[in-house]
Amino acid sequence: MTTDWISLPLVALPLVSSIAILAFVAYASPAARERMGPSIRMATLVFSLLMLALTTAMFFGIEYIEGTLDWASLSFGSFNYEFRYVWIESLGIHWSVGMDALSFPMVWLTTFLLPVTIVATWNEKNAAVYFPLVLMMGGALIGVFVALDLFMFYVFWELTLIPMFFLILKWGGYDRKYASQKFFIYT
Repeated sequence: MTTDWISLPLVALPLVSSIAILAFVAYASPAARERMGPSIRMATLVFSLLMLALTTAMFFGIEYIEGTLDWASLSFGSFNYEFRYVWIESLGIHWSVGMDALSFPMVWLTTFLLPVTIVATWNEKNAAVYFPLVLMMGGALIGVFVALDLFMFYVFWELTLIPMFFLILKWGGYDRKYASQKFFIYT
């Protein structure tokens, strides 16, 4: 049985779930948003732990397939869990994701730091918006690390900028509006 498709939910799970949560929150009243905060905190923590478990299972899946238990089974230039789908054929744009020895540690580190970030900022104000933005940022970063097509890399890179802008604007420190404007202009 092929497991090439497994990198797809690793990218799609955080992006789709964060967009769904944000869309749901957008139509809620401010009082309802406050009531939803604890549930959204827990949901984002569960999604991030699922991503960490999936990434860890992917690593041990590589080790099981290769028969060794070291990083030597991951090599530079050959991709594990590679998934390709022709998206816009006339422009040569493919949905192409995969991991090699360079991207896999970055993906695992991202999925490890997501639950750590969520737990460290557990009592953050306006949780109904904050935590989905953090989850979206994590999903976009994973997309940056697994993209094998230049167009998809660009799309995921730009997608990281959207939650970062709002995180800086709303939850940044002193002079956050100025910092978010500079961030928008320079990136």
